[in-house]
Amino acid sequence: MTTRKPIGWLRTHPRWIRWVMGCWLGIALLVPFLANDKALVAHYQGHWYFPVVQQWAVQAGMGRFDEMLRIPLHEKPPGYRVVVGPLIPYRAETLDASNGNYRSPFGPQQVSSWYYRHWLGTDQLGRDTLAGLLYGARIAWWVGMGAMVLSVVLGLLLGLLAGYYANDRLRISRSVVGSTLIFLGAGVVWQTGWTIPHPTGWSWLVTLMVLAGLGMVCWWLLQRLSWGRRLLVIPLDRWFLALVGWFKSLPGMVVVMAILPLFKSTGIWSLALLIGLFRWPLIGQYVRAEVLRIRHLPFMESVRLLGLADRKILWKHALPNVWPPVVVNAAFGVGAAVAVESALSFLGLGLGLQQVTWGTLLNAGRHYFPAWWLVVFPGVAIFMVVYVCNVLGDRWLARYEAGTPSSDGPS
Repeated sequence: MTTRKPIGWLRTHPRWIRWVMGCWLGIALLVPFLANDKALVAHYQGHWYFPVVQQWAVQAGMGRFDEMLRIPLHEKPPGYRVVVGPLIPYRAETLDASNGNYRSPFGPQQVSSWYYRHWLGTDQLGRDTLAGLLYGARIAWWVGMGAMVLSVVLGLLLGLLAGYYANDRLRISRSVVGSTLIFLGAGVVWQTGWTIPHPTGWSWLVTLMVLAGLGMVCWWLLQRLSWGRRLLVIPLDRWFLALVGWFKSLPGMVVVMAILPLFKSTGIWSLALLIGLFRWPLIGQYVRAEVLRIRHLPFMESVRLLGLADRKILWKHALPNVWPPVVVNAAFGVGAAVAVESALSFLGLGLGLQQVTWGTLLNAGRHYFPAWWLVVFPGVAIFMVVYVCNVLGDRWLARYEAGTPSSDGPS
């Protein structure tokens, strides 16, 4: 019996890959402390202030607003002493009117000291390019990871169920199916307001409890009938393949571009949701194929004969065998999600042109061709992130293929 070699952790990869991924994660978590127009620690009129932390606490609803939080670094009053300042004294949206109209990184800039220099230049409004890159890295991280988590959860869940139960192993009582359909139908009637007025305030909870009670009563009545006690075979695998085929037939990028304008305000999580919805079929197909491969192996038959519940078989025996290809596809998915988010932002359909991302920086550069720094630096950032994700995926895929087990036992 051969065993599958586990996919190595990030420390087993070249140092430059670890540096890129570590810096990307660090920037995503600590960017307000790296680039900000407020001081980290300040002293004024005998009092100590922590503007960045206090501003975060106010936004989170855990602190009290203070007028001192309004003081930017380049407009500090006399006696205001900055004890610890950020590495870059600008936020992504900070406007420096004296250095607007596309200031080059190597050209003259109107700054009071080298600390306030725009090391990667500015855009037309005077926004710092380096600060925009850092804040764009945070958006790229959360969009990429959010889309990856959603696609992995959906792909794992649906792929495991479709591969394990196939078309003939999932049997559900007709009473359960009937009561569920009645519950959903009553919910649709309530939502559309055909017969029941749409509730306001907390009455939606009461309505939900009434609908749940109606479903339970219908289930109890159907259980009394011989028809309701019969088992209904659910062709789960056939439904899964139909759903995957439907998703793959849609042009994902075009559909996302069509749906995004329907949102009143596009946020990071809504964008990650849309991107992840069109990524999960690929993961689901891999998971289904792996489960179909191992479901009739001796070790799977043995645990079924021992009487283990299906959820334990899926969790303890099926999932460890399908996890490696999921990790490989997740690595590729993060890079793809970052590329899609950048493309949407470049077209003005992502988080909006008012939100500084790598895509919006590229969009600003196309309006003024001499501003090469608005194209080169975001382009290099996108290339590095996508390239590193693809390298990780390739390495994990090579290790997975080298350690694929034979058909005589589990991993």
